Amino acid sequence: MNNVAAAIGLLQLPHFERILAAHRRNAAVYDEVFANARAIRPLSIPDEAVSSYWVYTALVADERIDRNQLLENLNAEGIAAGLVHLPNDLYSALKDEETELPGVRRFADRQISLPCGWWLLERDCAHIAERANALARP
Repeated sequence: MNNVAAAIGLLQLPHFERILAAHRRNAAVYDEVFANARAIRPLSIPDEAVSSYWVYTALVADERIDRNQLLENLNAEGIAAGLVHLPNDLYSALKDEETELPGVRRFADRQISLPCGWWLLERDCAHIAERANALARP
């Protein structure tokens, strides 16, 4: 971390609880919308884990859906959806370290990341989730 990043972090500390609560509130909206969806499913989070939800990750559960096309369609509507959790061996610096890890490739191929930040309102997250569901067609 450089000095600028450290200064920004220090200035954010007084707002930490409010920001974290907003991220978790927004994630709860996504969880609710995706709870009964067929194409997109929330991740299963262990009871002992507590996420900060700096980004909301979900899985495209229907294998007939082209995940990359879904992301393109969301981006075309101004929704900043993308990929965040990529296997490290996809990066050239670690290419020689490629190994089989059960489930990692399957997760990487099906995951999407949706915005979840404090600047979004609950209705924004509901809209994003509803558009993702509507655009997720085989």
